[in-house]
Amino acid sequence: MGSRENAAQRECWLEFGKQGAKVFRLNTGRAWAGRAERMPDGSVRIEYPQLVNLGLGYPDNKPVVGASDLIGWPSVVITPEMVGQRVAVFTAGEAKAPKGQPTEDQRRFIDQVRADGGIAGVVRTPTDVRGLLHEWKTRHKQSD
Repeated sequence: MGSRENAAQRECWLEFGKQGAKVFRLNTGRAWAGRAERMPDGSVRIEYPQLVNLGLGYPDNKPVVGASDLIGWPSVVITPEMVGQRVAVFTAGEAKAPKGQPTEDQRRFIDQVRADGGIAGVVRTPTDVRGLLHEWKTRHKQSD
C-alpha cells in the first residue's frame, strides 16, 4: 500500500469511529507460524513451520479474495418488534488513494456485502465514509 492510500485509509478508519461504527483493519496475505528463534546474524529460524492465511477465510481454509481493508459494524435499531435492541451491520470500507480503483475481486466483495444487507463501498475520504453510512440508513430508513 502506498503512503497516500495508507493516509486515506487512516482518515477513513478514524471517521468510521467518529460516526459510531466499530471498524477494524483487516490484514491479508500469508505468513509462516511456528516456534521462532532469533539467530545471532539477525535471521529467524522457525521450527515446525506452518503456512497461515491472514484475513477472512472459508471453512476449507481458502482465503476470501478481495476482502476490504476496513471491516466492522455500526449498531443500529431494527424492526418495530425489536425496538430498543441493536444488531451489528457488517461494514466493509475499501480504502483507496484519491485516484485508486478497486480490483474486480474487491468490487465483487463489496457487491456481496451490499446484496446481503451490509454497508460496503470504496472510501477515499471521511466524506465518503459519511456518505456510505448515510446511503445505507436512507435505504433502510434508519434514523441516527
